[in-house]
Amino acid sequence: MIKATLVTLAIGYLINYFGIKALKKLNFRQNIREDGPSSHLKKYGTPTMGGIFIIATVLLSMLITMQIVDTKIIIIIISFIGFGSVGLLDDLLKKLRGKNLGLRSWQKMLGILIISLFIISYMLKSGEYNNLHPFFLMFNLNNPLLFFLFGFTVLAGTSNGVNLTDGLDGLAAGTSAIIFVAFAFLNFNIGNHSISYFCILIAAALMAFLWFNHHPAQVFMGDVGSLAIGGTLGTIALLTHTELNLFFCGFIFVIETMSVIMQVISFKLTKKRIFKMSPIHHHFELSGWVETKVVTRFWLTSIVFSLIGLLV
Repeated sequence: MIKATLVTLAIGYLINYFGIKALKKLNFRQNIREDGPSSHLKKYGTPTMGGIFIIATVLLSMLITMQIVDTKIIIIIISFIGFGSVGLLDDLLKKLRGKNLGLRSWQKMLGILIISLFIISYMLKSGEYNNLHPFFLMFNLNNPLLFFLFGFTVLAGTSNGVNLTDGLDGLAAGTSAIIFVAFAFLNFNIGNHSISYFCILIAAALMAFLWFNHHPAQVFMGDVGSLAIGGTLGTIALLTHTELNLFFCGFIFVIETMSVIMQVISFKLTKKRIFKMSPIHHHFELSGWVETKVVTRFWLTSIVFSLIGLLV
């Protein structure tokens, strides 16, 4: 795995280095959220859609280094590309419209639903849904209909969770890299060696991307990256029955998502906001934390919860 990691890092560096130049020439640049923190205005014009580089790095590294590709790996790759394609369409629409407005929420969820249907259908046909973690069997989730609802919640929740987290330089990439390393250890220990290998490739690709995405970011991953990463994490968790582990390892994504839900519900019911701004990383920014402080502490929190996730 060390050789594969080094190969992936090298490939990732080259793809990102030359890819950023291409994005600048094509003028694929980030529009900034108008109601966001004022400190983010300087990010305007930064190249986006860098998630394409992450996907390309992983796929190319697989072709060079990975010898065994089983059915589950194929499903994971389809998920990786499928969720990424939904994000890519969203990013392209933002570019065409010249605003930070891509797919409507229902359109994005429809895309996520279509990819989720494919993954869940495979699990139902192969009988994989009968081998859930004992914790979830208590809720009778081995029932096909209930499993579909459960599976879609995992996939939609994780993909959107990473998407919401992708708001500060290096936050989503660094947090996701930590989680994929944890999942590599987890899957290796339970005998899923090919999936463990794939997790290492994604972690290495994210590390290469992070070289250019750390503060001040030279490139953003865009929805093509965040949806691909989140959807793939959810897919791996479902296929390996490690959904409970994902809850803890990906607790940062849970916090980010819940902060948005709580903010919306509170404002609709009371006309008051719980946080200064959501997702919660913006709340900390508006509370006086510099961006790098928020990112570093979220990374550290992710490490702690990933360790907890490995013990579940």
